[in-house]
Amino acid sequence: MTPRVSGHAAHASYAPQEVVRWVPETVELPLISSVQMHTFSGELWDNVKVCRKSTRGPFVMPRGHVASDLVAIVLRSPEREDGHFGSDHVTHRGCRGSVNVLPAGMPYTYSCEGERETLHLSISGSVSGTAIALRPVFAAADPLIVSIGTALLGEATASTTDRLYGESLATALRAHLVRRYGAAGPVAPQPSSWMTRQQMQRVLDFIEANLAQNVALGEMAKVAGMSRTRFLSGFKRTTGMSPHRYLMDRRVERAKVLLADPELSLHEVAARLGYSEQASFSRVFRRITQITPGAYRTLYHR
Repeated sequence: MTPRVSGHAAHASYAPQEVVRWVPETVELPLISSVQMHTFSGELWDNVKVCRKSTRGPFVMPRGHVASDLVAIVLRSPEREDGHFGSDHVTHRGCRGSVNVLPAGMPYTYSCEGERETLHLSISGSVSGTAIALRPVFAAADPLIVSIGTALLGEATASTTDRLYGESLATALRAHLVRRYGAAGPVAPQPSSWMTRQQMQRVLDFIEANLAQNVALGEMAKVAGMSRTRFLSGFKRTTGMSPHRYLMDRRVERAKVLLADPELSLHEVAARLGYSEQASFSRVFRRITQITPGAYRTLYHR
């Protein structure tokens, strides 16, 4: 059934059959009978909180107001939905992979029937660090937001989290929301900034001195004297890779040096590079080198 949206959000309708192939397999999550929530620390994730909610049967939310800017990704659609969001009346059978954007302060009522599962990305404070409001959008096809949300949920359920990776995802989400869903309408992406040689050297020195630390994106941006968004795009434009990938590459290169010492166990090597679990270190090492740390050590000492 094609979604029916009344009000100014009607432009967000789309062909439901096109959505399924865009959604990563990792969003195939088991349905549960009660609400389940994963919440990230605002300090750790740049004020982006992630939660997964699942319900069965008739579900009613009385009138309220959206507490903070909210992105809701449909992971499993109910048989029927009916909601009033501001001046918009939305009634349809939701489609897996569709995205809803709800600005902070928007009044709403909502009800649904059947099994329902959603992934919520809530952004506290200004979405862009400045006074830029979002416009409400319903049943939009946005594979980038689905991908970012899935990756953040993966970080929530991982045994160990990567601060730089999580903050990079949160910053990318904020920038995308402003560009595509700003109240003034979609805007063209701003050109990436090159970093000066001095800025880049300061950042590279900082990374090298903190390979064993859970480095924050904000710390790198501060060293460069740039905002998080401009630093993220500027670093990638200058080096050809994201700050997170560069950090992983440098850790692997340092690991190769440490693995040359037969007196160090794999656990000790992992610990010296900031990994609380050897398995996490091994996964990163193998992903980048296509060989396990143990196999690399064996080859080195042949």
